[in-house]
This record gives sequence, structure tokens and C-alpha cells, in this order.
Amino acid sequence: MKCITFIRLCFLLLLLVSQSSVVLYSQTEDQNLHKYWYYRQRLISDFVVTGSDSGQSLVSGIRNLWDGPAIHYGDAPVYEGYYISTLSTEYRLLVLSHQETNHTLTELYYLLEALNRQGLRAEKMWGLPPAPVPQTGYMLENDVPADFCQRNQARFNKVIADSVVTTGSGKCGMVNNVIGNYSNTDKQDNTCSQDHLANVLVGLSFCARYVGDSLHFHDVMTGTERIYSFRSTATAMAARILHYMRDKPFGGHSWILHRPDGTRLSNNKGGIALFNSYGFAKAGTAITGKPYGNFTSSFLSLYWMYIPHIRLLRVNQDNLIFGLELSAVGDSWKGAGKKSKTLKHILRCADYNASPVGLYAANHYGWDQYYGAVFCLLHPAPEQQQLLNYVRIQSILNTAPAQGPFYHAAGDLAPNGWAGSSGRFYDKPPDQDKGKSAFPGNYNGLDYMLFYNCYRLLKAGDTVLPAYQMTTEFNGTY
Repeated sequence: MKCITFIRLCFLLLLLVSQSSVVLYSQTEDQNLHKYWYYRQRLISDFVVTGSDSGQSLVSGIRNLWDGPAIHYGDAPVYEGYYISTLSTEYRLLVLSHQETNHTLTELYYLLEALNRQGLRAEKMWGLPPAPVPQTGYMLENDVPADFCQRNQARFNKVIADSVVTTGSGKCGMVNNVIGNYSNTDKQDNTCSQDHLANVLVGLSFCARYVGDSLHFHDVMTGTERIYSFRSTATAMAARILHYMRDKPFGGHSWILHRPDGTRLSNNKGGIALFNSYGFAKAGTAITGKPYGNFTSSFLSLYWMYIPHIRLLRVNQDNLIFGLELSAVGDSWKGAGKKSKTLKHILRCADYNASPVGLYAANHYGWDQYYGAVFCLLHPAPEQQQLLNYVRIQSILNTAPAQGPFYHAAGDLAPNGWAGSSGRFYDKPPDQDKGKSAFPGNYNGLDYMLFYNCYRLLKAGDTVLPAYQMTTEFNGTY
């Protein structure tokens, strides 16, 4: 009798533990949803001025740079790629949850038009014939004017009066000057590098896959009704980028970037894309359905296919990141046979050889799960998705700071790898652990937002997860 009572007691304890685990799991998932919408409101309030004027709808990477009143717009196309991906996945999740999508489509519309604007202004700056849409694929890195803060002061500092950053927090302070922009006459440096273009292609691939054409939406900025073909716009942009890289419209050699005057972008400026040409060509094909390979990219495909197999080719961080990004988009580490090997290569190779004397622990920052998730969403296959570690993904999302990522000083930074400029998945591990001392400030958090949406899409149909819907943290004020 005592034995039966003991067994019953053990059963009750196990039941209580399992129920409490479900409750804790649900609470964490609910917190991550609220955190996502807090980050989204923080993004449009503090890092983006949505609209169609110069600099608008471009994303700042750092607000309160050097812990002062400056906002930084360097590498804007990198964040545009993240932003397009975030909005495209957000749109899909809202549709699956039968929620309204006007805010999401409004932001995505102005963001895609900002990319068009960067192309048109680049062509005009170099004296190319005017056209209704860009013709060459050549783009400015950004078109943020020097007086951007003054033009948009009310929107940038709507509820902020103090430029002082908050200790131990990503809460933003006031800004009144721009860093990382270019003058109207600075044609030589204001151009996109191959890493900019790679990130844009990731965003365009998400848009082409998850957002349709001829979508009707209410523009919450102007109060007007619009119909816009998001998928066709994204594929046309990708086609122009591949045309620019492969077809050398300004002379020179395929896969070496040139300015409209024929001058070549140096390797330090990210202009030599030869060794990544196969990855770029396959990414372009995956987005547009058209072939972009040529003799050069085919000849160098052997190098590309050996990146997952030879650690020496991954010692350089840029080589690794290009491999992970472009293979996730283009399935270009597929290998021979019917079943793609790209995901297995991504999961195995997403570590970083940070020094000559030793390796950081493989997958220390979840690069494997992030790039694996991107691949699985762009090339859906249930048997592939089972290779991801969803518990680990959730644990990474759990650690994102509640008020956004930041680094203010050596002892004042976001822990758990969130102390970089939204670069958790491409910055070196030391920058995430110790922060970027040269670029302190508050960061836009797009890395968390995109990873969260990827997780939710991969877990679509999981009844334990809270409904994907806008929470009170997002009020939609721009």
C-alpha cells in the first residue's frame, strides 16, 4: 500500500513539473512576442523616419553614437536587407493569424521605394539618362542629408528630450546630428559594396517569397489607398543587381564592381566579388528564376563549393558570411544528388576562426540556427527543418535585452552576445561579448526581430505559442 502511495506521489510530482514547464514556456514565448513589438515600435520611432524624402525609410544602425546626440547611417543597405526580411516575414505571420497588415505593407512599400530612390539618385548623380525606375543596378549607400535630424526633428525626438543614454538599457536619447552620410558631391565613396548587395538580396528573397503582387493596402502615412506589386518589384531589383555585377554596364570585368565612370571599387571597398560570383549567381536565380552564371562564375564554382570543406577558406570572416548568406538564399552548397546538402553545411560551418591560435566554440552565437532558419524558410522542406534546434533558438531569443541591444562602456553593455550593432549574426564573437568600443550606442535590434519571425514561421501551427498579433507595445506612430 505504501508502495502504491509513493508511486502516486511521484506521478503527481511529475505532472506538476510538466505543467509548470508548460507555463514557464508559455510565459517566455509571450514575453518574446511583446518584446518583438516593443522592438518594432522602437525601430520606427528611433531608427527610421518612414517616408519618401531624402534619407527617409533608411535604417540607422546606431542611435546615440559615442553615447551622444548622433545617429549613424553607415552601411544602410545592410540594415535595409534585414528590414525587408523582417517586414516580409511579419506580413506572412500576420496573414496566417488573420490580422491587419496595413502598417507592415506601408513600411515595406516605402522601404522598397527607398531602394529605387537610391538607384535613381546614383544614376542622376553620375549623369546617366533619366528613367522612371533604375536601369543599372548601381546604387548609393545612402542619401541621408547632413541636416536630416533638423528636417525630421519632431519625428526623431517625439517623446525624447535628453540625449543622455540610460545606464544598463537600450532606451534611446535625443539626436541632433548625422554621422556616416555623404555629401551630394561625394560620388566616389557613396556606393554599395558586395556585402551591401548580398544583404539586400537576402531581403529581396524574403519579399519575393512571402509577399505577393497587386496587394491593396491603406497607406497609414498618407491616408490613401494603394495597390503595389511587392514580389515583382523585389525580383526586378534583384535582376538589376545581378545585371550590374555580371554584365559590367560600366566596363571592366564581370563580378568586379565599377562606378559609372569606369573606375573600379577596390577590394577594401568590397568591389571584388569574383570568388563569390557563383554564390551571387545562384542567389539571383533563386529569386528571379533566371540564370546568371557565366564562364567566370562557373570556373570559380569549385572554390565556392569547397568553402564548407576547407577550414582555411573560412578563416576570413567575410568568406564565411558570404558563404552562409548566399548559400542560404541560392542553395548553392547543394552538391551532387537530389537531396540538398546546403543546410548540413550551414549547420556545420557556422563558426568563426577568430585567431591563428584557436577557435571559438562552434556555433557560439547561434549562427548555425539563424542561417539554417533562413535557408529553411527560403527552401521549405519538412525533413530539413527537423535538423534545426528549436529549443536553442528560443533560448537565444530569450536572452535579447528587453529595451533593445546596446553598448555604452566596458561594464555597461547588453549581455549574452547582444552588444553589437545589430550584428549578432555577422560580427566577431569578441564584439558581441565585449562590445564595439569604437561604436558605442544603442542598436536597432533588427537581428532579434528577423530571427524571432523566422522562429515563428518555422513553428507555425504550434498551438502552445501565443497568437502572432500586434501588442500594446506597438502603437504604429511614425
